[in-house]
Amino acid sequence: MMTEIIDRYVFAVTRYLPTKQRADVTEELSSSLLDELENRFGREATDDDLVTMLKEMGPPETVAASYRPSSQYLIGPKWYPAFRRTLKIVIPIEIVVLAAYVVMSYLRGTGVLDAGEAFDPLDAIFTVFGLAFDIAIYTVGIIVLVFVGLERSDSEAEPEPEWDPRTLPAPYAEEDTVDRLGSIVAIVLQFLFLGALLRYRDQIGFVVVPGEPPLLNDIVQANLPWITAVLVLGIAHAVYLLWRGSWSVLSRAADFFLDLAGLFILWWIATDIRAATDDLLAAGLDERLVELIHNVTIGSPIVVFLLIIVGHSQVLYRMVARAQDSRGLVHDS
Repeated sequence: MMTEIIDRYVFAVTRYLPTKQRADVTEELSSSLLDELENRFGREATDDDLVTMLKEMGPPETVAASYRPSSQYLIGPKWYPAFRRTLKIVIPIEIVVLAAYVVMSYLRGTGVLDAGEAFDPLDAIFTVFGLAFDIAIYTVGIIVLVFVGLERSDSEAEPEPEWDPRTLPAPYAEEDTVDRLGSIVAIVLQFLFLGALLRYRDQIGFVVVPGEPPLLNDIVQANLPWITAVLVLGIAHAVYLLWRGSWSVLSRAADFFLDLAGLFILWWIATDIRAATDDLLAAGLDERLVELIHNVTIGSPIVVFLLIIVGHSQVLYRMVARAQDSRGLVHDS
């Protein structure tokens, strides 16, 4: 149990450090903790002795801040935990207040979304996200300035709230760490695709007669609510992963089912398009182009299905392998 507590504490500390620094800090901190524990309590130290020592050292984020040179941070170890707690309290409150304000302004026909005007989903999305971004930047900036001032003053930070090293999460494999850059890119791309889809929803298809609705546009319009729902859920999932910082079995399952939902919509659209090939020919579309469209609608769902299976099979294999290794370690001990 003692080794497990140390592993959890060291792992939690390294999550606040750059990847290239984690291995060295893990080795150094683990060794220093064991040495300090033996020096203070002897070879017969108990779990309670270890917990007492870790509480005196402080929470993982405080210890992690001490591994960064003082010239590299605006808010040092003394004030950083309070800074994080402030952000965790203020930002969710602002999100709730902003959501309530947007809904009320739309229902009353005033403010950020005017229900009396022609409603444009893309404009609404950009308006709400722009407002949220402005508020977040302003709020975080004010909080940072306040804590920078406290850092450079002689003020004393409030005592750390009571915490228990036993409650720290177990270490997880490096491949379970969320790729933050990848999550940000996924959010931006899905957001842009959704915006373009809503903006140009009436123009998607093949224009044969100028001024007439594009061919196949009715299929796009019929499936637009489902496409929008999957994209919004995908953005929410990416935001959640960015906030959590690590994959879990539940988030892996959610990712898999989102991929399946997207595949099902693609298959449904492809089926509708194949059923409309005669209409495309009757409308005067080139026969070779119609044949290409037909072949693409057959092949694309198959390719996407194989990519989903291969990608998630690799993840499942690694999870099963780690579980077997853990079971073997427990059996050996």
